Order: sequence, then structure tokens, then C-alpha cells
Amino acid sequence: MFHIVVRRTPRTWDAILELVRRHELPLVTSENRPDDVSPQDWCRYVLARRHATGRDVADDVAGALTGADQAAMAMIDELAGGRDLVPKIAGAARRLRTERPDLRGRWGAFVSGGPRTAYTSLNPASAPAIDELLRADATLTLELYPRYSDYCASATTVSGRDRWMADFFQGESGAFPQPRLRWLAGRRRELGSGSRLTVLFPTTDVDPVDYLGRAEPDVFLDRMFHVWATRSAFRGLMLADNGGIGTYKWDEKVTDPARDARFVESWNHYCRDGATTTLRGRPGCGS
Repeated sequence: MFHIVVRRTPRTWDAILELVRRHELPLVTSENRPDDVSPQDWCRYVLARRHATGRDVADDVAGALTGADQAAMAMIDELAGGRDLVPKIAGAARRLRTERPDLRGRWGAFVSGGPRTAYTSLNPASAPAIDELLRADATLTLELYPRYSDYCASATTVSGRDRWMADFFQGESGAFPQPRLRWLAGRRRELGSGSRLTVLFPTTDVDPVDYLGRAEPDVFLDRMFHVWATRSAFRGLMLADNGGIGTYKWDEKVTDPARDARFVESWNHYCRDGATTTLRGRPGCGS
């Protein structure tokens, strides 16, 4: 749903812009609105770490949604461990829920999802940030970034590697016993929340964390779609009527100028058309 871009590199995300213009829910996401993106196609990226308090974060969100350059949505980056982010975002969500109910449904937060992340650690009794977001019906966007090298090393068969990736996404199984998506979906039901859950896949090339691998990045990226469609218990989260799969991020580190076009092909295949057959086959993992 949310496609995070860098304004100065439009050549890396021109195909993403066309995808956003053709569909209602996907949004170009950035700190400041790119010139070629209309307000109704834009989500404001609100950096929690730049604010001292939850009140400041909430005020920034409200300003993004009511100011002169009014965004369609605002997303807080990011709910993660370390620093003071968890209590800060818990406070922002509580303030927005209680003081700005008119903005309900128009804001949310990105949720960090490293290999060892347990979502319960982001919901401590002292500052239950996930519960506060769910009670506010905030959109929660899960940063799920499996690495090509880890995928290839996880098993000796394609089926085993795909199972590893599915476990990475869902948690509470296999190599990933941490409470993750399964737990979050259950918590949403328990609280009777109307929060939308969405997903980000990695699209950039970042050293030393090489998410996609340099050998066959388009194949591995497509494999994420395929595994989600065929092995996830949450296939509906990827479909276009939920906003489809989002991306992180379209910056100068994207080495292939056609990656956005190939991503859109996969998005159309799995998210728009609802297909479950593989579009680009299986990663070779050096074989």
C-alpha cells in the first residue's frame, strides 16, 4: 500500500507512480510531497525519532492531514525497539484516538520486523504501543525484509526455503518462534480493532545488508510475492483491495532502473489479478 520513495530519484520509481495513479489505495510515501504526486496519491512519512514527545508526533500527524498540503494519509516511522520510540508512539496513538477521532483511518505506523523481532516486545505493559494503535484503528504496516543469503542458506530444497520464508513472515513457527503476524492478527481480533494490516517488501540495494542479492534480485523479490500468496495464512493482506504489497524504498541505491517496472509486473500478477502461480520461477541460490 505504501511505497516509500526519495524525491530526488524519480527515475527509480516512475513505474510506481503509475501504479499508484491507477489504484485507489496505494500511495507514494515520503517526508515531503514530490512535485508530480497529487495530494490524494501521497502519504506523509512522519519520523518519530525527530520528535521529543508523543504529543509532538501526534501534532505532526494531525498537521499533515489538515494543513495546506494535506496528505491522504500519514504514517509514523517507526515502531521499533531501542531509544524511546515505543512509549513515544504509544502516547501519540493515545492522543490521536482521544483528541482527534476525526482523523481515524487516515494514519498509522510502520512496524519494524527484523529476524529476531517479537511484536510483544513492542507492546509492554508500561507503554502498550501496539494495543494503543489497534484501539485507535490505526493502519499497521509490517516491515518484512527477508534476505536472499539467509533464504538460500535456510534449507537445501526449494520447499524448505519457501517454508523458511513463510515462517519469517508469520512467526511462531520453525526458525522464527517470536510472536509476529499471527500474534498481531489475534490481538486485533481480541480488541475488536478495525486496523488495516499491510506489508512492505524490500526493493533497494543496501550494503552491508543486501536484501535481494545481486545475482537474481527480481526473481527473489517475486518469490516473496509467491510465498505470501501460496504459503501465508494471510493472503488477503497482499490483495489490491487491501492496498497490495508496499515497498522500501526507491532511492539512489536501487541499482537497476527497471526494478520498479518488474515490481509492478509482480504486483499486478499477485495483488491485482490474485494469481498464485509463480511469475519468475524459483531462485537458483547459486546452483
